[in-house]
Amino acid sequence: MAKGQTAATRRALKEPSSGMKLRVYEVVHRAVDAGVTYGVQRAYKYEAKPSRQSIEDQVAAAVMLELHEIIDFEE
Repeated sequence: MAKGQTAATRRALKEPSSGMKLRVYEVVHRAVDAGVTYGVQRAYKYEAKPSRQSIEDQVAAAVMLELHEIIDFEE
């Protein structure tokens, strides 16, 4: 439990109120889209013609970074 966080606070953060529904697909889609865009830009930042592997690596890293911002992966 984080400092100053009660069990009720944790539940409130995990469970949206009855009047609100999270559109998970839309949230994840936006994160993946932002990650792909950033990854491609990053691949071309220092190389005029990056290899396919370089592009894939940068896109994968950027997508995971974006997903990490919205998903709490229990490590």
